[in-house]
Amino acid sequence: MNEENKKILTFLMAGGIVLIILVALSSGAYQGGDTFQHFMIAKWSFVHPSLLFDHWGKPFFTTVIAPFAQLGYTAVTIENTVLGLVSAWYTYLIARHLGHR
Repeated sequence: MNEENKKILTFLMAGGIVLIILVALSSGAYQGGDTFQHFMIAKWSFVHPSLLFDHWGKPFFTTVIAPFAQLGYTAVTIENTVLGLVSAWYTYLIARHLGHR
């Protein structure tokens, strides 16, 4: 791993730590009702397996989030934060591979 990649990864990890602390300390959610609907579909998908195929619940999202949904809403928001940071890292790597600065 070169020096520039280390800097970007350090930046993403530091930002991730700050975001996770903010999520953990947050007293609520600022999203609309869809957020809670998706969470509830994921949370109850093990009890009602048909929810894993529910179009409104986004089947891939439900499958990925369902284990974390059992731990609560905060766990899901932390998991979404981590997935967002992983996506940012791979976006950076793809951009570098394509020659973008």
